[in-house]
Amino acid sequence: MTRFPRVVAGLAACLSLALLTSACNTQPDAARVDGSAINQSALDAELSSLSANRAYIEAVDKASAQSGEQVAGAARGTYNSLWTAHVLTGAVTAAAVAHYLEVRGLAPDPSAISVAEAVEAADYGPYWAGFPASYRATLAERTADLARLGPPSLPASELASAYKQLAGYLYREVCVRAPVFAASGPGAAASATALRRARSYAALHSSASGPPAICYTPSQLVTQPAPFVSAVEGLAVGARGRVVPTSGGYEVVEVTRRVPLPLDPTLRATIEAVVATGSGAAFPRLDSVLAQAKVVIDPEYGTWQGSTAKGFQVAPPSTTSAS
Repeated sequence: MTRFPRVVAGLAACLSLALLTSACNTQPDAARVDGSAINQSALDAELSSLSANRAYIEAVDKASAQSGEQVAGAARGTYNSLWTAHVLTGAVTAAAVAHYLEVRGLAPDPSAISVAEAVEAADYGPYWAGFPASYRATLAERTADLARLGPPSLPASELASAYKQLAGYLYREVCVRAPVFAASGPGAAASATALRRARSYAALHSSASGPPAICYTPSQLVTQPAPFVSAVEGLAVGARGRVVPTSGGYEVVEVTRRVPLPLDPTLRATIEAVVATGSGAAFPRLDSVLAQAKVVIDPEYGTWQGSTAKGFQVAPPSTTSAS
């Protein structure tokens, strides 16, 4: 299960990211799914939210260079029609799955969403922090929905490999003690002195010494500076601290506690959902839900096409002009 820029699609509402919107404004609908509206303004907000994560979009453009699914349209401030159709496909899919689960009383509980958040944070890696917190929550809810729906099972060896690769990132909470050794003033000499103090502390400290530990969930941790995140993810609990640079000196990072996610049925299904959607593997239950969904797409964005054999998607208009 390799970290890579999965091409995600969600749906933003007027004031916060949400799955569906019905009364945000008077703009026409981009799509209707089982009687609920996906407003054009919601789709526009989703496209803008994705574009704001520049590192992610650059990775998407690089990965999609051969297919032509670039994000930007020909005119300034527009989006490529293929990209727009892909994002709308994700919105429609998410709405159909959410509706299916809701009417059957199968919506995931908060603990399942928390597991999905951890898996998404691990899978997206450095791109995860670039999404707004509300959007990260939406992605976690969507993945929890797919896990609840029932993705295809992975062979035991593949599941074990995926879990092993992500095990260091799969936790409910990690607690960190990180005393800071600030430079006494500007210049290389002051910085060198701070570094020596930090290294001395890292070599001699006991796990009980230092300032109180601060605990982070996966989404909270990824908002911290990259060197700090890397240190936390790479340290075993109680291991000798790692010295990392800060804006004003150095800090010694020590992990005091990590609450891991056990490979239980919920985590298994969540990993399997991410693998299936990220790799394009067959997902029969999802295909069944989409085959039954009543979907209407505004012709400006294309048409709803596909089958259980070929998959379901929004096919953009015949022209490739930006939307």
